[in-house]
Amino acid sequence: SIDTKGFGLTITNIVGRSSILSIGGDIFINEHGGDLSIFSKGGNLSVKKLNGEFSNFKSYGESILIEDAQTDMYISNQYGNINLKNIRGAMNVDTKNGDIDVDNYIGNLIAGTNSGDIFLEDIIGSTDISSNFGNIKCKLNYDSSFENSYHSIQTLEGDINLIIPKKLSMSLNSKLGFNRSTQDITSEIPLNFLLENQKTVGRASIYDGTIPVTLYTKNGFISIRDY
Repeated sequence: SIDTKGFGLTITNIVGRSSILSIGGDIFINEHGGDLSIFSKGGNLSVKKLNGEFSNFKSYGESILIEDAQTDMYISNQYGNINLKNIRGAMNVDTKNGDIDVDNYIGNLIAGTNSGDIFLEDIIGSTDISSNFGNIKCKLNYDSSFENSYHSIQTLEGDINLIIPKKLSMSLNSKLGFNRSTQDITSEIPLNFLLENQKTVGRASIYDGTIPVTLYTKNGFISIRDY
């Protein structure tokens, strides 16, 4: 258990459960085996090589970086960005004004931001993604060993850019806000368009439609590509 104020903290090669409270300084942790709880006010937070059952990170600082982690996590950064790389485990991630960037992930992901953008790269598993005023770009991947996959992506004012593997078995449902045109959805996958409650909806079922994929933007645009 560590309580610091006004200076930085560096920790390496720890085995066990740790609880850290830091005000006014940067935190750098490398190689931590066990559950980790951090509350940080001011400064950057960087954690690399983390293994455990559940870790909790809450920050009012500049940025959070978590890299090479295998654990379930709750991550909150009120004002800054969140960057996550090479993660295995369920995650709940939120920030009010920052961006969220997730690269190479396997698990169940819940992520939300108010005014920031969300960037997801090589995502395997399930996602529940939301932003009020930001854009969302998501490149999905697939592993047959992960069961019950689904993806829900929505934003009010931002655009959605979805990239999916070719021949992925999915049921795609893309929806716009009131009185929008089919021209506001571009897709390399043929969509069947219809009007539901004055909302334009584009649907497609590919290879039996195993994985549900739902997209919604009220005032933005939707782009769907495959690779």
